[in-house]
Amino acid sequence: MNLSKNINLEKIASNLLGSKITKISHCNDGGNSRIFKVKHKEKLYALKFYRQEKSKDNSRLQKESQALNFLSSFNHFSSPAFISSDKENNCALLEWIEGNKIGKWNKDEITQAATFIQSLEEVKNDPLAKDIGYGTDACFSFFDIEQQIIKRLNILEKSSNKLLRERLNNLFLPLFYEIIEWANKGLNGKEKNRKAKISKEKMTLSPVDFGFHNCLRNKEGKLVFLDFEYFGWADPVNLVSDTLLHPGMNLSLKKRNQIFQKLKKIYIKDQSFLNRMKIFYPLYELRWCVIMLNVFVPDYFKFYPQTISKNEKEKMLIERVQNIKSRLIHLKESYSDFPYR
Repeated sequence: MNLSKNINLEKIASNLLGSKITKISHCNDGGNSRIFKVKHKEKLYALKFYRQEKSKDNSRLQKESQALNFLSSFNHFSSPAFISSDKENNCALLEWIEGNKIGKWNKDEITQAATFIQSLEEVKNDPLAKDIGYGTDACFSFFDIEQQIIKRLNILEKSSNKLLRERLNNLFLPLFYEIIEWANKGLNGKEKNRKAKISKEKMTLSPVDFGFHNCLRNKEGKLVFLDFEYFGWADPVNLVSDTLLHPGMNLSLKKRNQIFQKLKKIYIKDQSFLNRMKIFYPLYELRWCVIMLNVFVPDYFKFYPQTISKNEKEKMLIERVQNIKSRLIHLKESYSDFPYR
């Protein structure tokens, strides 16, 4: 997703704002976007370019614009305002959020995060929510999770990297089949249970990529949540599992349990929630493993937001494989013992 050297950032930002800007400067790159700080007189904005994996793909832009416009229709969501978008250049102008990344965090941050999720559950029956689609890669059944893992594995098998193939064949695949068999027993081995999707009433609205890695703390101490490129309807088990397992969170078991206890209270009215958590949680950890291996997908770095050297690329690949190895070894020892009480 390297931007063309000929792209006129000042012109794009001015057109989105409807007025000539004062200044624009490069601010930040993530795995899926590039951010520029835009100044217009005394006001600041964020110009965000989205990862685009095929020509005229505006899916991330469309998801985020719909999400932020939906959230702004209420008064209690702490998220940036959406200003305008440019589909041709796959970018959007958002409210600039001044704040700091969270280093150390405590129960107050956990409470704020849980309150955000609680608020999404409370507004899901609002008429405006009817037009919102499914969250990106949302899973609503055992079968959905299994098929997503298989689909990603099929793509990874195209890689010629020997270290990756050795880890997949000798560590990931045996554990994948073992956990699938274990989970099948938890569903009584019935095909209808494997493919049974939760009802719409049990679904919730999800940021999908949610956590402390995607928020800033403003000067008042309030968390502002960012990045809604995957927003939509999801299974609460999907949302809770991803929040706890996201590698960007890097949480101790104690911290994860504190978050789980807060989120569990939101969905406990669904009598099947805890049972689905216990069965699906190891599957979501397997899914996260293959997601983290996306760096091995052919052409992955072609769409990377910034230029990366050969040495940096090799270092990233080795680190991912080692990280996955550690997660899989731990998962093999613990998958049948749900870690939260």
